[in-house]
Amino acid sequence: MNDLGKLLQRYDEWAKERADICERDNDGGIESPSSSEWQNSDDTAFDLLESMAFELRKFAEPNYLTVDEIAEKMRVSKMTVYRLCHSGQLPTIRVGRSFRVLETDLAGFVRQSEI
Repeated sequence: MNDLGKLLQRYDEWAKERADICERDNDGGIESPSSSEWQNSDDTAFDLLESMAFELRKFAEPNYLTVDEIAEKMRVSKMTVYRLCHSGQLPTIRVGRSFRVLETDLAGFVRQSEI
């Protein structure tokens, strides 16, 4: 597991602990903090961490695209995508006779191709 995966795992553990505490708060088992300002800042920080974790997961879990999906995203024909794959301009992975491209590789190709 890479560092990003470890970070996300730690976030998941922290979020679960926080959810358990909030659940106990609602059951009356633990007295809530008296300062509503503190509670609001804690909720804001949690929301920010949650959205960051969502964005980071996109990079932690590889997303493979098919030729059809790439053609649709780039608004080109499937034949154009096949040519890019066969020429080596677009980094690909072969699965049997099919091509798959990492979404991050496609983004890199598009950045590199910008004029």
